[in-house]
Amino acid sequence: MPERKGYSTAFDPLVVRTADLKAALDRYVKDFKSRHDGKTHILKKTYGSHGGHRIGERGWADDYDTDTQQGATTWIAEQAGLSQRRIWGIMNNQTKHTSLDIADKIIQALEMTYVYHNGEVPVVPNPQWNQERWVRWMNRRGCSADEE
Repeated sequence: MPERKGYSTAFDPLVVRTADLKAALDRYVKDFKSRHDGKTHILKKTYGSHGGHRIGERGWADDYDTDTQQGATTWIAEQAGLSQRRIWGIMNNQTKHTSLDIADKIIQALEMTYVYHNGEVPVVPNPQWNQERWVRWMNRRGCSADEE
């Protein structure tokens, strides 16, 4: 039976410790807040709701609501293509491990891939996997346990 891809770490052979990922995200959020005064302005299309005017009567800029703001976790979730609830769970250290698939989406979206190389967010074998499962996974990837 093939391994299932999903958000549960039970199916992923490689994971990262959520506490390590949280530390990297905390640093990013702190930097984000210092640059954006806590939130960032986004353009939200309002389709001519300003003063009852139709679109085009006053110009394209009047058709956007620039007072709408979003926080760091919302921005991270949008950039990574994940739910804000998943980002919140990592930021609040709700799980011991996070799948490499999710961590990689976040790290790449924030352009912080250096955290893998400098050891800040180490990739570790899934502690929920037993030896037999590891051997099957390695054999499927073309790695043989007999090679020395």
